[in-house]
Amino acid sequence: MEITIVKNDAGNEMTVKLKGKLDTQTAPEAQTKIDEQLGGVSKLILDLRELSYISSAGIRVLLLLSRAMSSKGELILRSVQPSVMDVLELVGINDDLNIE
Repeated sequence: MEITIVKNDAGNEMTVKLKGKLDTQTAPEAQTKIDEQLGGVSKLILDLRELSYISSAGIRVLLLLSRAMSSKGELILRSVQPSVMDVLELVGINDDLNIE
């Protein structure tokens, strides 16, 4: 899994690009890297255009980020691939997340 994190100049908006698979092997590292940068962020954008697979461990990361951002601002999932969207719909969390 490749993770790219970019913050805007003010530091209040952060875009995270995830590439590859978000599963039991990669989810802990992704969670840690994102959490380390969340200070002062009120808008978190997850760019999922290159995320090819998500497991229950990856869904847990999304839910934890959603919970963390609910008191600080907003979480946006952007460019979700059909295979990932299918999983989100299957587990019934697609309506609980802000998906663009």
